[in-house]
Amino acid sequence: RSFPQDLVGVIAFDTEPRWIVNLTQVRNPTRIFKMIRSIQPGGGTNMYPALEEAYRALAKLGPEDAAVRHVIVLTDGLSQPGPFYQVLGQMARAGITLSTVGVGDDVDGKLLADLAQMGGGNYYPVQDPRRLPQIFIKEARTIRKNLLKEKPFTPTLQATGSPVMVGIHSVPDLKGLVLTGPKNDPRVYMPMVGPEGEPLFAHWQVGLGRAAAFTSDATNRWAVDWLRKSVYADFWARVVREVSRPPASRAYDLSAQVEGGRVHLRLDATGNSAAGGGPAAGGAEGGYLNFLRVGGSVLTPDGKLESVQLQQTGPGVYEGEVPAQASGNYIASLAIQGGDARGGPGMGGAQFVFGGVTKPRGRELRIFDSNLANIEEVAAITGGRVLDPAHARSADLFTRSGMTEARSLRPLWRPLLVLLLALFLVDVAVRRIAWDLPGLWRWAAGRVDAVSGAFRHRAPSAQETMAALKKRAAAVEERLGTAGPATPPLPRPAQAGHKFEARADAQAEEDFAAAVGAAQEEAPPARAAAGPAADNAPATTSRLLDVKRRAQQKIEKS
Repeated sequence: RSFPQDLVGVIAFDTEPRWIVNLTQVRNPTRIFKMIRSIQPGGGTNMYPALEEAYRALAKLGPEDAAVRHVIVLTDGLSQPGPFYQVLGQMARAGITLSTVGVGDDVDGKLLADLAQMGGGNYYPVQDPRRLPQIFIKEARTIRKNLLKEKPFTPTLQATGSPVMVGIHSVPDLKGLVLTGPKNDPRVYMPMVGPEGEPLFAHWQVGLGRAAAFTSDATNRWAVDWLRKSVYADFWARVVREVSRPPASRAYDLSAQVEGGRVHLRLDATGNSAAGGGPAAGGAEGGYLNFLRVGGSVLTPDGKLESVQLQQTGPGVYEGEVPAQASGNYIASLAIQGGDARGGPGMGGAQFVFGGVTKPRGRELRIFDSNLANIEEVAAITGGRVLDPAHARSADLFTRSGMTEARSLRPLWRPLLVLLLALFLVDVAVRRIAWDLPGLWRWAAGRVDAVSGAFRHRAPSAQETMAALKKRAAAVEERLGTAGPATPPLPRPAQAGHKFEARADAQAEEDFAAAVGAAQEEAPPARAAAGPAADNAPATTSRLLDVKRRAQQKIEKS
């Protein structure tokens, strides 16, 4: 909350200071917030000029302008050196206080703490930036009003169930108190507050101990009216008894255990020693203490206090329960009061006993005894043995004697299921599709013949072609030499659409026959009589090829 009459100024500094918000009244907080958010990081850190600039601005204000003048420095403290102590001395003489806030992991905490101490303020080391608003709010509340409130007031009593305030219904007036803030903790009892709800008296549990705070006075400055009343001695006696370590009696034995989601408390009052100076029940050593008032609280794992009252269930036996929903430690603190009308302890004060129990997270961890019968049965069934953890060496854990071959069984239903599915599909195909087996056989045979024929009718090589031509030429010469002149072949009948090709073929055959006849007439008689000799074969082949070439050229020209 801001007030229009308050003054605020913001100085940003790196190597040089600069005013972001001039020292002015808080009449437009939104505009001031926007100006502060416009600050961008950059440059180095030189804190001294900024402190000197803030001192000069605040020193110009008189008491009528500002009753409290306070400076808050937000930095990491890694600043250039400067005469800090000189400017702090000037601020102290002018009544200006200083607090420091160290932000970041690498903070010069010693320098910032020294500056805050000399400036009469506080040093706040901050790791989490989300705490900054709370720190500034706290500083603003602290400097806005005096920490000492000296004004007569009547304390207000609150019904908190505090054992200190049992039987106290009113207290005298006080003339002042120190302003503090309440703790946000359910374990804190705050039975007494000031006129505006400020904490006046509070006490709380700290581990296994207790602490108390009283923000007013216990002397004749503020508590003059208390000194004249008997409530003063009674109140402070109760406070001291509450925070001091209570005496434990050997006459009582407190046990606790978790049963069915509840903590069960059992107190055995055997009277082995006279409690509080009184005799045991019946005046005999070792008797039972009956008709006691046993009550207190149990501290749960989540920090709450559960009230509990123990009822007598037998001679010297008192029992009670509290819920136990969360896992963790439950600490019980019981106060024993009262006495036996037939000669009981007759305690003038309360006796205290303490106890506790832990509720484990897992259900199996709540059983603390070993079931040896089950362990031996499991070992006998599996062929093993029961080992004693106290004699680990005699167990021979690494011996291989008596070991059996390990076998691993793997189920086959998955691959068999896949095979069964495939066979099922084949069965359906055989039953529903009419297969032409002879046709399939013929188709397969045709494919095989086609493949093999392709290999047989492949293009002949150059050597195979020349050998075939030589063989054919030799055969022609042999026929010419033995059978006489060859009869020219008859012309092939030409079809209606191919008259030109038929005439060309006929003319080529006639030219070929004429060439063959001419070659036969030119051959010497000796060679004709001798037959086709090996040395004449190449010449004859050449002439035949020449004749064929000329015939082909005539066909192309025509």
